[in-house]
Amino acid sequence: MLLAANTPMLLKASMVDDRTDLGVMASGQVAGLIEDLPNSAVLVERVMEEAREALKGLPRV
Repeated sequence: MLLAANTPMLLKASMVDDRTDLGVMASGQVAGLIEDLPNSAVLVERVMEEAREALKGLPRV
């Protein structure tokens, strides 16, 4: 019960005040559905590929 009473303050500390060391981060049921956890290099390459594809669709100036 004590934690339930402090939950709003703990969420604010981590999510609003950027003090993750003092608060808690909320994670929902969707966290259990994440199956794709690429490493940094793969993630950056995916972002760059998406950017290249998006740029192809823009009109030339």
